[in-house]
Amino acid sequence: MTDMIKSSLDKKEYSLLTLRNSLEVLLISTEKLNPTSVETETESNDSDCGSSDTDDEHSHSSMRLSHDGQSTRTHRAAACLTVGVGSFADSAEILGQAHYLEHMLFMGSTKYPNENEFEAFLSSHGGYSNGSTDNEVTSYFFEIGSRYFKEALDMFANFFISPLFQEDTMERELAAVDSEFTQAKQSDRTRLQQMICATSNPRHPYHRFTWGNQKSLRDIPRVKQIDVRKQVIEMYNRYYSANIMKLVVCSDDSLAELEKWVTESFSAIPNKNVVSPASKSLGSPFDGVVDYHKQICTLLPVHSVHFLQIVWFISPTLGLYHQKPTEYIAHLLGHEGEGSILSYLKARGLITALHAGMDENDGYECGTYGTHFGINMRLTTEGVKQWKTLVQAVFEYLDIIQRSGLPEWIFQELQTLSEIAFSFQEELQEIDVCEELGLLMQGLFQVDRKDLLRYRVLQGSFDRDLVQGILSQLSSNRACFYLGTQDTEVIDETDPNLLTEDWFSIKYKISPIDAETLETWRHVAINQDLHLPDPNPFLPGNFSLIQDSTREPTPNIKQSSVGRFWHCLDTTFESPRAYFACFFTLPVIHSSVDAYIQSDIFVRCVRDALTECTYYATVAGCSYSLRRTVYGLELICGGFNDKQHVLVNKILEEIFSIDITLARFQMNKEETLREYSNCIVKPGRKARYIQTLALHHQSFAPKDMICAANRCTHEDLMAFANTRLWTERVLCTGLIHGNMSERAASDLIKVVDEKILSKSNVCASEFPVARVMKLPISTHGITIQTENEHENDTNSAVTVVYQVGEETLQHRVYAELLQQLMEEPLFDALRTKQGLGYEVSCSIRSLENVIYIELFVESSNYSATYISSCIDAFIVEFDTALQNLSEETFDAHLLALINKKVVPDHNLWERMDRFWYEVRSGRMQFDINTKIAKKLESCTKPEMIEWFQQWMIKSSRKMRIHVQSQIQNSGNDGERPARIVSVDELKELQANLEFYEHQRKLAEIR
Repeated sequence: MTDMIKSSLDKKEYSLLTLRNSLEVLLISTEKLNPTSVETETESNDSDCGSSDTDDEHSHSSMRLSHDGQSTRTHRAAACLTVGVGSFADSAEILGQAHYLEHMLFMGSTKYPNENEFEAFLSSHGGYSNGSTDNEVTSYFFEIGSRYFKEALDMFANFFISPLFQEDTMERELAAVDSEFTQAKQSDRTRLQQMICATSNPRHPYHRFTWGNQKSLRDIPRVKQIDVRKQVIEMYNRYYSANIMKLVVCSDDSLAELEKWVTESFSAIPNKNVVSPASKSLGSPFDGVVDYHKQICTLLPVHSVHFLQIVWFISPTLGLYHQKPTEYIAHLLGHEGEGSILSYLKARGLITALHAGMDENDGYECGTYGTHFGINMRLTTEGVKQWKTLVQAVFEYLDIIQRSGLPEWIFQELQTLSEIAFSFQEELQEIDVCEELGLLMQGLFQVDRKDLLRYRVLQGSFDRDLVQGILSQLSSNRACFYLGTQDTEVIDETDPNLLTEDWFSIKYKISPIDAETLETWRHVAINQDLHLPDPNPFLPGNFSLIQDSTREPTPNIKQSSVGRFWHCLDTTFESPRAYFACFFTLPVIHSSVDAYIQSDIFVRCVRDALTECTYYATVAGCSYSLRRTVYGLELICGGFNDKQHVLVNKILEEIFSIDITLARFQMNKEETLREYSNCIVKPGRKARYIQTLALHHQSFAPKDMICAANRCTHEDLMAFANTRLWTERVLCTGLIHGNMSERAASDLIKVVDEKILSKSNVCASEFPVARVMKLPISTHGITIQTENEHENDTNSAVTVVYQVGEETLQHRVYAELLQQLMEEPLFDALRTKQGLGYEVSCSIRSLENVIYIELFVESSNYSATYISSCIDAFIVEFDTALQNLSEETFDAHLLALINKKVVPDHNLWERMDRFWYEVRSGRMQFDINTKIAKKLESCTKPEMIEWFQQWMIKSSRKMRIHVQSQIQNSGNDGERPARIVSVDELKELQANLEFYEHQRKLAEIR
């Protein structure tokens, strides 16, 4: 079957088939997509951007790497297989069973018995894999270079044909499951969800703990003499049947070829003719819970945050995708324009953000059991005290919706927007396409196959009764209330009467809501400050494409009075979208910690002031971001270009002439303080922050930023925003890319010029000089040691940074090749075999033109010094492994990295994002990936070994960041570091070391 309705711009080919074992398969071929990347098109511009390799080098290497003639295949391939069973099928005595099973299927099969064989194959060919366990669906997916797709598919298929479930592997992988859970304990979103589960009906599967950890998967079953391995295998044997599996594959191979491979590899999956376990008959998770709507659950979050969640469990909605009645209601409740709940409560200083609705892809929010419709608000300190007022505003707005008669024009507007998004949808990554469609094919979504690709489109005439049916369920006597805060006046952690949730150890209390309040919510009065939104003024109407065959596909420089702008008319993606990106270099921002903080609060105030206007634009497919960086402000605006100029003008007007009220200042200052308090709560984030603090000369410690924010006054901010911010050497660089004419681009540039010149006549002619600490050459390196912020968090984190040096093409190429070679062995050694932790990674980073290799491990079971010693041991082992690596394997990794570098951009945003990095960094090498690919072709194994040993063994410039849990971890502590530095000693350390200095270049007008 191939009659699925698709967008006219969608060049992919689709085919649906069912194998003889009843496995339903969707084949997607990208064979007819444009195979040419922009970098291939622009190789002729090489001379403008830097040197390139000689033809002789290229020719020799191509002969070595392209002996089978397939190295030109640069597309990615992906697959996703979903199974119609999840955590709701867990045994009541083995909680986390389905999640454990998902982990184990990656760990070897009869045909491919090595536990890391699949991951090693993917890694050596530029791929990766993952899985996810939800309540009623489990997903498995991977991505790889399309040249190796056939072999990867066969390995993948054998997960579901004959997995091994080796005992020793299960023991090791349990540590990964436990570590994943320990990390999740630090997520307030996850903790809130667990709290909702914990307060639901204990007889409903929704109530169960589904993550799994050592207690639920080892300790409790051991006491009860339950063989966990046997039970996991039994779950696999019972439910993992081809007839409740859905497979999606996507590659640049032909449909015929894909069908052949899939048939050969997946037909052997057993068909046990099972039925997906459904929970519809169980009803709502809160059925049977007495008076749940008459009480509020108050819980302690990990982060410094205040939130209020209102939840209704309503009848199932997954089959209503043609009309999506919940979307109509969520659109109104979650609106941010004038007259909305957010606007009303924000004006009173009570909340700073609001989200309404549910995520259909989240099994905790949608399933056969029903739908979890929620409103989540982020509160101010005053909002916590007045939480009842917030709830009342919600019921007042629901009453307004009821009284409105449910206007049809709102549905029609949403329908029009969904049709526009479908008609002009942009290409996604192959793996994202497979994941989404693999989920939608599952039975619980009830999607007609012809609608798979247009699932998000509202169809047919407005069914008012359908919306009314949902609305009638959103009453005060069906709502659950959850308040999260660290305010000790509301919930005191030392209170002996607090309850403790069993699995996440969440401190909470259940309090009754007084009868008078409940009665007020049931019979609300009309609130004149609340009303339905106006029709969307940003609804696009002109989708014509600008044609200019004379324009080159790379940006060209436009004159500006205050800097340099680049304009690039896109002629590749046939999309009526454009992007406007602008960076204001403002040296005053990093001149002091006070200026740094004032710029943060300023940006928050601007975004806050723009909310009522820009929300309409966002709904209409035109959004923006405004952020503070070390050296200035970055504005990016993108989407349908029809009315984009209106949005850009509005944003610029607010940036340059904002009037900040005292109330809005106080609210945004509070949010800024909260952000600084939270930036180092998680050990991994703290390690990353300390790394930047140690290396970057223009960085500030969180405690200094908090002090500066506390002393900032309304008068300070207004003086900074109106005068100081713009009067010290402003320099502007920008990029306008997409479906925008040269004249329209010039008009926008003129607006920027006028705005800046109205504030400043001191425009800079160069960028500021950046300084990055040069780490000393040493055997053990510098160790910066600190503690986890939370005394009850068992996680420790270690980052080991190896400084490569200033960025050159040679350094970049060999650093990325080293990452490609090292990533999978590191993961296999430290996570799979040694079980140090769930989070193990190797990455390449660049800070102010200085390259680093970064190894990171987070563990809940071992100390930071022990983890660090394991990383050291791995480096020694990898040195031997690298020297023993076969030329064939080395070449495979080379080719995988080359192919990743020349993968075509999927959409306009990906290309713009690449171009914008070149403009903002001052590098201006729009074809950098092509250069890297060419240089890779001349890389050799002996040179790789030489660079590796120089960077990481013989002459290493090394720094370790240890974030140690305050709870004593088990395991050997390892060797104590030779040179330990505290965070407070960093400035003293920097004073005694050399720095790399880097100044971005301002390209000349050509």
